[in-house]
Amino acid sequence: MVLGINEGSLDIILDSTQFKPGEMIKGKVKLDLKSAKKAKCLRIEFYGEIEAKRRRHGKREETIERVHEQSCDLDGEKEYPAGVSEYPFEITLPLIEARTPAEGMVGKVFDFLAPDPLTRTKWFLDAVLELPLSFDINKKMQVDFRV
Repeated sequence: MVLGINEGSLDIILDSTQFKPGEMIKGKVKLDLKSAKKAKCLRIEFYGEIEAKRRRHGKREETIERVHEQSCDLDGEKEYPAGVSEYPFEITLPLIEARTPAEGMVGKVFDFLAPDPLTRTKWFLDAVLELPLSFDINKKMQVDFRV
């Protein structure tokens, strides 16, 4: 195969689908390789992304900022065997508190002009098999993390 394309797949299987601050995400990463692969590591990451849109000099700009990144190595540098392998994981979620909404008309205007960024955050799990000199095999999954 060319540079790792279509050489295998990853899947993320969770014990639950909704999470709150301080809870633990428990699950497993399922790795399915068509042939044995030397890899630097297999890891899973949890993070939030805040998308910001603004106008600058008449042009629309979009940026994505990562917040609350956590990474967990599931296995190290080695030759991963062909076939299906499963790697359990547990990630404790951060304790995050959302800003209390302001009261009254002034509060509504304030919330409109300066919304709490955590309420606009999308949360993800990303499993990655890091392959040298090739495209990594990865799986990104959005999770329901309610602050």
